[in-house]
Amino acid sequence: MAEWLRRWEIREITVLQPGAVCFILLVSFALLTSYLKITRWEGRVPAESTDFSGLVVEAGKALPGDPQGMRAQKIRLSDGTPVLIHTDLPARWGDRIEGRAFFECAEGTRNPGGFSERNWLWSKGAVWIGRTGIYRLVPRQGVLLWLRRLPDRIRDHVRQQLFPLWETGCGSLLLSLAVGDTRLLDDRQTFFLRSSGLSHLTSVSGTHLIFLLSLVLWITRKTRLPYRTRQWLTLPLILLPGVLSGWKCGISRASLTLFASRLDLAARRRRDVFNLLFFAGSIMLTFNPYALFDSSFWMSLSAAGAVSYTAKSLASRPDTRIRSKALTALAFSAAAQLVILPYQIMTAPGIHLLAPFLNMAALPLAAWLMAATYPAIFILSLLPRSSAVFYLTVRFFSFLLTPAADLLMWMSEMVAKTHGAFIPLRWCLLLLPFFAFFAWYLPKRKKSFLSLSAFVIASLVWLAAVRLLAFSPREATVIFLDVGQGDATLFITEGRQALLIDGGDKKSGYNTVIPAARTQALSHIDLAIVTHAHSDHAAGIAELIDAGFIGHLCLPAVDADNHQGSQHEEDMTNFLLELSEKSQVPVTRLRTGDAVRLGDCLIEVLHPDTRSGRVDLNEASLVMRVTLEGLSLLMTGDLTEEGEGVILRSKIDCSADFLHVAHHGSRHSSSALFLEAADPGTALISAGRNNRYGHPHPHVLDRLLEQAVEVFRTDECGAVFLKIHRGKGRITTWLTSRKQTVRGAGEHDAGR
Repeated sequence: MAEWLRRWEIREITVLQPGAVCFILLVSFALLTSYLKITRWEGRVPAESTDFSGLVVEAGKALPGDPQGMRAQKIRLSDGTPVLIHTDLPARWGDRIEGRAFFECAEGTRNPGGFSERNWLWSKGAVWIGRTGIYRLVPRQGVLLWLRRLPDRIRDHVRQQLFPLWETGCGSLLLSLAVGDTRLLDDRQTFFLRSSGLSHLTSVSGTHLIFLLSLVLWITRKTRLPYRTRQWLTLPLILLPGVLSGWKCGISRASLTLFASRLDLAARRRRDVFNLLFFAGSIMLTFNPYALFDSSFWMSLSAAGAVSYTAKSLASRPDTRIRSKALTALAFSAAAQLVILPYQIMTAPGIHLLAPFLNMAALPLAAWLMAATYPAIFILSLLPRSSAVFYLTVRFFSFLLTPAADLLMWMSEMVAKTHGAFIPLRWCLLLLPFFAFFAWYLPKRKKSFLSLSAFVIASLVWLAAVRLLAFSPREATVIFLDVGQGDATLFITEGRQALLIDGGDKKSGYNTVIPAARTQALSHIDLAIVTHAHSDHAAGIAELIDAGFIGHLCLPAVDADNHQGSQHEEDMTNFLLELSEKSQVPVTRLRTGDAVRLGDCLIEVLHPDTRSGRVDLNEASLVMRVTLEGLSLLMTGDLTEEGEGVILRSKIDCSADFLHVAHHGSRHSSSALFLEAADPGTALISAGRNNRYGHPHPHVLDRLLEQAVEVFRTDECGAVFLKIHRGKGRITTWLTSRKQTVRGAGEHDAGR
């Protein structure tokens, strides 16, 4: 029996340790009960606006600098259903909120590699979201409520009273590093931190505790206090990062394990670190069983276990080269990156090979920034905000920390723009044998030839299986991305060249187009075409240029001095040209009669001619027929009926097998004559869900129905995929199970 147990052990980890047994039982129980509750709650979401009353169980935090602004309040309704509402009411924990609201279940991802609001909501322990409503606050008072609200008041004080520090040039990064509040980071900063593998620094965890306690222990050592006294004095400080950040998964796990470790040091005893990790996870699940749906919960436990395992293994090896500080730091970073690989594969389109090396260089900078920010918070909290000393102190810390913050962001930007080092999701599967070898090789024990041979054979079998399953024969693909009330279409040829026509509005480039491209194993976009320079088509392209993701840009040959159209629609042409010049991206202006070839993809420009002066950018949208593998697609941008008339009068052949409907289905586009001339078998409408414009217009849908055109809509289907092989297309959708076959010219009837 003892020999059998030893076979289950890895160093001092065993599946029969008390912590592991407790954790497995709690995971099973929490998964069963929480999933059943969520399923029951989601099944009874009201179909219309309803009256409600509930208690605040998690007080929302207003944006720093805007104490009266909107915040997300988690409340528990009178029937026990946990919901999330967005309101400007300054409700505290235990207050009652009443009113009338329209509730609905959150959505999952709408695009490949996209964000799942549903999983995020589950991890918060809520199932409904109040989209619109009228709310009324009923305050509650009491001594126990005052004590329970104290941590919330501390968090609000740090975010609001110290806002002059957070609005400095480095303030948004300091706030995210020290407090874990990333809301002041702009989309650009967030993208670079995430893509370079440094986003974990903005999630308060054990790293923050180590940096804080290292500074405090260094100071206390100068006092010559007894060792045990110093350990006892540092115990209360373990709570500080958790209080400031709101006790998220990473810092909760780190605080529990570190608190127990400090107690052991003070009491001169030692317990197994892995058993302690399991107990910490069990305690967290006891208080919050919905942490099961939070990937940060699993990543925190896994990364902590990997680092501890690596530390033990390296400490037992006599090889001094392996134990050098630089290689040890790299081993820790690589171990943490490898062990969270399965979670990254589920939530991200791949990993960056330079991330472990960047973490080695970035951690000292982050340590300096965090170690200095915590004293800054303490000092500024003691000073009156209206005093001159307060603002002098803010300037001092800003001057002190800005160089390190700028260097950290510059490093993350450089690594994020090194797209060649990014490993797509399917290639990540090939790294799993390396991970297994890493875990098998590090422990100090002899390796027999038989075990090594078995490992090699198993690895080869795994690689062969991945090759067969994940690397299927290539085919041309078109992805009509769901970017809300905008347009973004990604074309991928059999030779893996990538064409992007429009990029959606702000945030779409960073949060939708790049993740979707990387799920398709693309490291960059070879050619991007902007049909017209309104923000809902061009802002995402600007983000991609800034991210170094675009190889060549094409714009319509339109020079609009004072364009016509809606006042809120900005012409981004000059901005795109300036950004392209700064990023050294070549630009080509397209006009009627031009043709561009990208691999086996042919782009024919049907509209417009060269324009200048007062121009309606919608009417002057690029209209292109894209032919891929024998299948033709007509891309129309925001073309108006006037623009359609120009094409019809010119007698240009605009027929196509597939139509991208103009202007999101606006009633001012897609005339019956134009649809008859295009004669598509299938059409795609890109429109935002519940958009305020009423797109697509019923008249447009009726005209498409009269032409017997099969219609797909991103507001209903999410992203729409068109796989093309030898002139035959196969359509699938991201959210629904709809499928459709599209055939090349001359075969429309067979394809309908």
